[in-house]
Amino acid sequence: MDDKDLFWLAGLLEGEGSFFKPMPSEPNRPRITLEMTDLDTIQRVNQLFGQNYIHVIANNTIKAHWKTSYRITFRGKRAVACMQILYPLMGIRRKWQIESAIGKHLETEHSFTQEQSFFWLVGYLEGEGSFVAAPANRPTKPSIRLNSTDEDIVRRASEIMKTTYSGPYKAQPDADPSWKLRYMSVLFSQRAIALMQKLRPHMSARRQQQIAEALASYQPKGLARGERHGQSKLTSEQVSQIKARLHAGEKLIYLAREYGVDQGLIWQIKAGRIWHQVD
Repeated sequence: MDDKDLFWLAGLLEGEGSFFKPMPSEPNRPRITLEMTDLDTIQRVNQLFGQNYIHVIANNTIKAHWKTSYRITFRGKRAVACMQILYPLMGIRRKWQIESAIGKHLETEHSFTQEQSFFWLVGYLEGEGSFVAAPANRPTKPSIRLNSTDEDIVRRASEIMKTTYSGPYKAQPDADPSWKLRYMSVLFSQRAIALMQKLRPHMSARRQQQIAEALASYQPKGLARGERHGQSKLTSEQVSQIKARLHAGEKLIYLAREYGVDQGLIWQIKAGRIWHQVD
């Protein structure tokens, strides 16, 4: 596992992983567990650990709109070795979990380089981030958003993104009383666009699609719309054809390939975020 993979994994497990003590029936086998709906991300982690088994969880049997999720678990010596390597890269809460899991107090610390920080952020946003398209009434404001109960982690991510964070925020009055205070960080507009472009090649297919939609929604101030936009890749006639074919049920991915544009652009047309002046 090289440095990029290690810091990506640390960021991902910071957001989505769990570190467990051994079960009574397996006293020498602490566990690392990861469960996500993104199979490509799960497969990547499995490859890093040289493991093939994936537990498939059909969540739609619980609620129809829930996606299938995938769970992987690493146990025993491999898990312990991984926890010891990851420990200095993790936040306060995860460090406590690791020490509890392996029954040992660790004191190592690590200062991140710029590249290490970037790949840690890639992993963390893979699990905990949101890439949000600009609303129709604020086309200059696509954003990257994250929120967490771990203030130290939101602070770390905000420093890497060169933005600020806010909080703590209390849960709603009718929320579960056990819910913790949360902290939030948001990056807007051109700075968000620049970071999304840098992040995109390293993300899962689902996150790449979200980023494509966010990028396609961006309308810098002062630029004309439609064919008057100097960077427009489509004519009004083509957009009219695309809308008719979308209405007929054709898939976004095939239209994007045919017209030589990003799938996110076709999605923006379908959603009425851009080219709304063309029927």
